[in-house]
Amino acid sequence: MAWDVLNQILEFARVRKLLNEDLLLGMKPFKDSGQANDDDSEPSDEPEDAEVMPYNADQIEAIIAAAEGWERALVTLYFFTGIRRGEALALTWDRVYLDRDRALINRSLSVRYGITTPKTKSSRRMIQYGPRVRAELSKQRERVQLRSKYVFPNESGAAPNVRWATDVVWRRIPTRAEVPHRPIGQCPHSFAALALKQHKPLNWIQRQMDHRTLQMLSKHYWRWIPTDDLSAEEMSSLETAAEPQASNHAHPLPTRPEIGTEAGS
Repeated sequence: MAWDVLNQILEFARVRKLLNEDLLLGMKPFKDSGQANDDDSEPSDEPEDAEVMPYNADQIEAIIAAAEGWERALVTLYFFTGIRRGEALALTWDRVYLDRDRALINRSLSVRYGITTPKTKSSRRMIQYGPRVRAELSKQRERVQLRSKYVFPNESGAAPNVRWATDVVWRRIPTRAEVPHRPIGQCPHSFAALALKQHKPLNWIQRQMDHRTLQMLSKHYWRWIPTDDLSAEEMSSLETAAEPQASNHAHPLPTRPEIGTEAGS
């Protein structure tokens, strides 16, 4: 609240030409303010320390099956790519590469600020998706029929209303699926848990979800990082790799025949 009020005061001063510079330049918001989160532009759906409660695989399938039309494309994108709610709603067709199974994420849709660009380089990233997401995006493209540059436009072709899409629309889908309702912020958590259980590379998950460090990933999802014992074959392979290899280099202290022996005479 303090951050928001200060912004309004200084903005009013700039409009009245009482200020010629941005006094907040370089100032970081309070940790618990709506600006201090990974999305840079949109308050988090849940507090930073909120419990991670991902949907399991069966619940994810039930939710996708209960979604209709464009809703299914949206929730499939959320569950299987790990992108944030604002990033999906700001996505435009010129940044979706169906022939490469990639999408460029460099915009986010905010309730307060509209379309924004990320403040950090790591947030501008190319995400990867599989054939299931590609199929849903292809169907969505047929629905839109190029009447809008947005992948998920409203009826007039403009960017959708964030609150409506992520509160009203989202709330009714788990209800239809008869699964517990959780905030939409649990969709990326569900993606992370699913990917970890399937032994996907940690650095790939980090890049996909735009976590700044692997430590952030382990902090939130350590419970889902597999800790299974290695199989006998895996242990054997590990030990084989650890065996010393024959060297082509001369011994650092080559042996010499002793003086006075036959070999040395």
